[in-house]
Amino acid sequence: LTDPGNKLDSDLMYTDAMTRLLCGKEGRVYLDTTHPRVCIRGPEDRNDEVHLGYKFFPLDEVFPFYELRAAAVDLRRKEFFSEYEMRRRIAAQLDTLIASGIRHAILSAFGC
Repeated sequence: LTDPGNKLDSDLMYTDAMTRLLCGKEGRVYLDTTHPRVCIRGPEDRNDEVHLGYKFFPLDEVFPFYELRAAAVDLRRKEFFSEYEMRRRIAAQLDTLIASGIRHAILSAFGC
């Protein structure tokens, strides 16, 4: 899916359309396959203060990737956990990948 208009408004907040997309309201989430990002840093090393904890990759290990962006349920507002809502949002991520023909994905911790 492409970006629905501007991602951010003038106050640096997501627009309503982008918020709905990130929350998977229509069964899909944000995935930009037209502008690959480039990974230039390796895994976290908490003992490395010089490189902010992430050392740069050697040039031959730098690689492109597609960004999938999705929002977990914000439970900081003391809302009750909804298994249905969590499953719906996870399904939106997987459905987005399938619809875009992405066969391999590395997903980070969702909602940590």
